Amino acid sequence: MLRVGNTRRDPAKVGQLMASLARNVATEAPNTRLAADAGGREGPLDRGRVNDYLAVLERLMIVEDQPAWGSHMCSRIPLRTSSKRHFVDPSLAVAAQNVSAQRLLGDLNWTGFLFESLVVRDLRVLSQPMGGRVLHFRDSKGLEVDAVVQLVDGRWGAFEVKLGAARVDEGAASLLNFLQKVDTTRVGPPAVLGVITSTGFGYRRPTASRWSRSAHSARDDSRPRRLHAKPVRPQGPDARRRNGAATSRNVTVLPHRVVSRYCDTMTRTAGNVLELGAAIRDARKRRGWTQAELADKAGVSRQLLTEVERGKRPGAEVSGIMAVARALGMGLALAPLASTPVERSFDAALDELLGGDQ
Repeated sequence: MLRVGNTRRDPAKVGQLMASLARNVATEAPNTRLAADAGGREGPLDRGRVNDYLAVLERLMIVEDQPAWGSHMCSRIPLRTSSKRHFVDPSLAVAAQNVSAQRLLGDLNWTGFLFESLVVRDLRVLSQPMGGRVLHFRDSKGLEVDAVVQLVDGRWGAFEVKLGAARVDEGAASLLNFLQKVDTTRVGPPAVLGVITSTGFGYRRPTASRWSRSAHSARDDSRPRRLHAKPVRPQGPDARRRNGAATSRNVTVLPHRVVSRYCDTMTRTAGNVLELGAAIRDARKRRGWTQAELADKAGVSRQLLTEVERGKRPGAEVSGIMAVARALGMGLALAPLASTPVERSFDAALDELLGGDQ
């Protein structure tokens, strides 16, 4: 980091900037705040210096911001809303702040932001093989959604992240309030609405038109109350047509452990030929392909594929194995490639997630 390219940088200032990024993780902290923190008593760093440091951290894959989501192509929200700050791995934020587990438990507000960053990372792992992006939403009236997954084919889903399962009602109400403001005639109905928690069980909530008072009682009174626990439905035929999905869309509750466990299946490390064959076979079955279909797509014989999957051909040509992996959208690390979108529905993924928690 001291020297990337032909420019030498101050390691102390870089460390202070990373500490500021950690302090402001999962927020829309402006560059001016980061500059003031990184400059310390000597005064804020100049804008060009901060921009250079942030660009280098991004090039080194240390940070990755979360842009804003617009409900349609002409929306001004992405241009007027700042990106959220995230480290590629949230543990870097913990290291930058030099905090222990005890201190995390003592500051649940910051731990909540850290948990949100962890969920955003996992949603990226899940969505990138399908050509997806993980964004966030905030309008001029303060209505917010923690994560919006947008795929290249137009499908999208929205997620609220809650550290405690007691705030599930609040998260579900927020999502339905958000959906009422989305013009689904232009962007289409959401493929999924979900609340991701740190504990509890995974299930699909029944559609409800009213929310209990628990949504109010679970709210942190120290934070502004921007959302109503009870959705207010717009009136008139246009409003009913535009917001009809809000009354029929179930909200899925997912504990983070099943999301994380599902992410672990997206990357496989093969230590021997048997593990390599098992990883290729599992990836083929997830796509619903037969051996003949995969062999045809990879341009190899079915016999080669069969032997590779069974681990009976340790001397198989490396080029043939790589061709099979590429046809599956996988690289040498047996990780899905973002350049090869996976044709898979959100409902299928959710069914697998919920089934794994039973």
